[in-house]
Amino acid sequence: MVSTNDQHGVHPDAGERRYRFSTVLSHEIGTSHYRQAHVDPVRAFLEFLNEHLCRRGPTTLAIFNGPSEMVHHRWCERDSARLAVFVSRSAVERFEAHYPGYRRPRVALDTASLALDRTDSTATDAANRAGRELARIAARAARQGVPKDHVRCVWAVADAARSVAWEYHGARTQMYVQEAVNIAAEVDQHLTERLKLWIDFYLHARNALPGNLEYL
Repeated sequence: MVSTNDQHGVHPDAGERRYRFSTVLSHEIGTSHYRQAHVDPVRAFLEFLNEHLCRRGPTTLAIFNGPSEMVHHRWCERDSARLAVFVSRSAVERFEAHYPGYRRPRVALDTASLALDRTDSTATDAANRAGRELARIAARAARQGVPKDHVRCVWAVADAARSVAWEYHGARTQMYVQEAVNIAAEVDQHLTERLKLWIDFYLHARNALPGNLEYL
């Protein structure tokens, strides 16, 4: 059966929102970038990290509402770290389903979230320490024969926590973000839809801040 859109010569996904993370400055982005955008924000984000792993950024998130309508938002490392922390909660929930009494992954992720809401080095240090300690725990658990899927959930949280401390890890920060998002996408089959909702909420809340402050 031929759809109405096909009968009128409209591309089936013309009305779907597409996402493109980019180092291109917002005023340089045009509708020609629509062809490079993705309906899946997880794929769009990971593709950016794969292409620009050594760069600090990205600088722009473009959201397309069809091939001729687009809005763009500034995007920085703090935003990427927030995304990693958000998606890693799926890994925490999966881990706690098997180990309900073990709270260290959740505490580490909460510590990272707190550091993102503050600017003092004490909170950042705490998140970095929590992430490093969790990475050591994950490595030890793997040697002790803990199932790989459970260990990877811990790794996701460790990477998310360390991604907050970009002043310590420099270019490696994006590697931590990338690994956290990769694992979260594997353990959460609904991550794409959850991330769409989170991006909408996060951008609205961030842009409503007084003065819409720029930060790194």
